[in-house]
Amino acid sequence: MFWNARSIYPRLEEIDRIITDSKVEFLGISETWLNSTTNNSEINFDKYLTYRSDRTAETRKKGGGGVLIYYKDNLKVIHLTEFQICNPDIECIWVQLQLTNTKKINIGTIYRPPAGNIINFINHLENICFTMRQQYNCEITFGGDININLLKRDINTRRYKDSLKRMGFNQLITEITHISDHNNAVGILDHFVICGPM
Repeated sequence: MFWNARSIYPRLEEIDRIITDSKVEFLGISETWLNSTTNNSEINFDKYLTYRSDRTAETRKKGGGGVLIYYKDNLKVIHLTEFQICNPDIECIWVQLQLTNTKKINIGTIYRPPAGNIINFINHLENICFTMRQQYNCEITFGGDININLLKRDINTRRYKDSLKRMGFNQLITEITHISDHNNAVGILDHFVICGPM
């Protein structure tokens, strides 16, 4: 399960309800708005552990951002630090769930800042996913606030969709995830993407 929080602190009770009621094994959150002054103990929940990537002083200038993954403490999970990125074009964190000695799933939470360069974002995403497939040959899934409206037919949306297709990914969200406060425009900005092993 993935969720765009737009600040995690005022939503801690809601997050607790989500993980308690749905008993999810993973919860990826984008736009945590956390920084290095926050201890994990302030945001953890019973029977869940977390990995997170906060904005750095440089990327935090505009506020917002940050990604994390909650996971059940009985799962065998490895933090894939080599794929963690926090820059003006992409913020992502990745873990690997080890189901058996041979079956693994790489899971990521991604945030694309709206002002970020879409071509740089796509290049980072492709590099990460192609490298993961070569190194691990396992299922890859990611979700988050991508800030590319899948309802639009512009060149950037087409580039992103073409990239997913090249990598063999399927984007599963088909319902509106965003309604603009300014003009009631609608969009699918939050994505959930999966791909099996090669």
